Amino acid sequence: MTISFIGRVLSKISSDNPDHETVYQEIMLEAKAYDDASARQAMTSMVKAQEGERKTPNGDTLTLSFERVIDVKPVLDDIFTDGVRALYNRHFTQDTASDIFE
Repeated sequence: MTISFIGRVLSKISSDNPDHETVYQEIMLEAKAYDDASARQAMTSMVKAQEGERKTPNGDTLTLSFERVIDVKPVLDDIFTDGVRALYNRHFTQDTASDIFE
């Protein structure tokens, strides 16, 4: 039986223009899979399929590249309560840690 997993995936967007700073993109994905390894692989494949180069209107080349899967966890609740369900949680001891994922 497949279950739902939530994952956080990191990609990098770089430019051939030295004046542009590298930007990182974090995306949260949901995957139906038999286990977390299968979910991780599905998420990796989806993001890698989006890799490539694109030209900006200014003629700069932006390169999108997969970096890594940060985390994969089973969805907490499969049932919606009043239209809401818990997908993911983290625990930490300092409120500033909410800005840090690793």
